[in-house]
Amino acid sequence: MNVFYPPIEQTHDPTRELDHGDPTVYPDSPARTRAILAAIEREQLGILVPVAPPADIGFIAAVHDPEYLAFLQEFWPVWEARYPARHEAVPHTFALRDRLSSRPPTRDRQIGWWVFDTGTPLLATTWPVATASAHAAFLAAGEVLAGAPRAYALCRPPGHHSASDAAGGYCYLNNAAIAAHALATQGRVALIDLDYHHGNGTQQIFYTRSDVFFASLHADPARKYPYFSGFAHEEGAGAGLGLTLNVPLPAGVGDRAYLEALRPVLDRVVRYDPAFVVISAGFDIYAGDPLGDFAVTVDGVRAIARQLAALDRPLLVIQEGGYAVEALGSLVAAFLAEIV
Repeated sequence: MNVFYPPIEQTHDPTRELDHGDPTVYPDSPARTRAILAAIEREQLGILVPVAPPADIGFIAAVHDPEYLAFLQEFWPVWEARYPARHEAVPHTFALRDRLSSRPPTRDRQIGWWVFDTGTPLLATTWPVATASAHAAFLAAGEVLAGAPRAYALCRPPGHHSASDAAGGYCYLNNAAIAAHALATQGRVALIDLDYHHGNGTQQIFYTRSDVFFASLHADPARKYPYFSGFAHEEGAGAGLGLTLNVPLPAGVGDRAYLEALRPVLDRVVRYDPAFVVISAGFDIYAGDPLGDFAVTVDGVRAIARQLAALDRPLLVIQEGGYAVEALGSLVAAFLAEIV
């Protein structure tokens, strides 16, 4: 199995996020990727394929709003000229885009228009790093389209909180959605999001489409981020009605309860009969993750992977969250070992 990853992501190293107003150490650190790569090499689980930022972003523009992409690409030079001593940019005022509001004319003033939280800072390297991460997902999708039964994209930054026209939740471009869109040109896709947090961006991108079935198991948004998306009544709209499935879960969910919640999701996937399956693989469901409150163990991760492998479809795994760095490599290795 080929493992696509962007080495440039090591330059994406924000110092902090604002968590409910408190500055905290940024959880999405470069150490996450180093831990995963070390485990993959140690267990000989795949061939590492380094990926650079793309020369052509057409595959990204197929999913993301062109004005949003222009903002990401053009923001930093304008911001740096205005604030030369600031090395990270975080919005402090947010537009209510569903109400009467106007987009500011200059890029530096637009940050609160395009970024929806205080946990997703923009840096000088944001654009090349985010596009390289998306490129890894796109190339992994191409591998599956070429006939590979499995591929893994070690994406960082993650992507599932990024909507078609917004960044948030450490995510700038939606890697899984970009990959799923590419696969959907050749057949229907089931996209299963296993991250502890709801994939609100992925849901938004596919909410009205019939060629991608989106399912997500996650912490109940009534108590956990992203708070405004991921409720069970959200089932899709228009051509996509019935093709969004949300499974909000309570705190303390362990192996048995998680697998019981996953079973009907996989039954729905089988009924949809996709040509391809994409997994947004977040390992913050682990019992020791600092951002979660589930109780899934390494053995539980293995069992989840076996259930996914039993779907007997080409499988593309996209890395999302997972912030218990000391355990992350072992978790990813346990998952991948069951699907290769």
